[in-house]
Amino acid sequence: MKISSVSTACFLSCVNLAACRQQILGAQPLIRNASFEDADDIADVIIAAFSPLPSWQYIYQYREKYPNEHHRCVRFDVTQALKATSYHVEIIDAPAESNLTVAAVAIWRHNTSQDGLFLHRLSSKRNTTEKDLR
Repeated sequence: MKISSVSTACFLSCVNLAACRQQILGAQPLIRNASFEDADDIADVIIAAFSPLPSWQYIYQYREKYPNEHHRCVRFDVTQALKATSYHVEIIDAPAESNLTVAAVAIWRHNTSQDGLFLHRLSSKRNTTEKDLR
């Protein structure tokens, strides 16, 4: 079987690509532990990420009618997670040229067998009235 020069060139190109390293075109994102100063921005990210979901729309039926109350309640849950030693919260800072300050957030609970979103577990402990939940 005769191998053409085009096939050989394609194979060699693929081999060379496999050995290449990814080129980072911008600054490396900063991943860090979140602080209480980040609570508003974390609430913004959570609302932007989850508000299109049908379950979010069902639970927070009046979020559009009371957007400030909705944000305040989500922020409250974020501050509860930041206070609790069983939760760990990390964020990725947005690039300087962005209009955001937080690009992404990760929240997880240590050493637990409980399931479900942290917002829904914390909401049972709230002592606030929430217009967005009515």
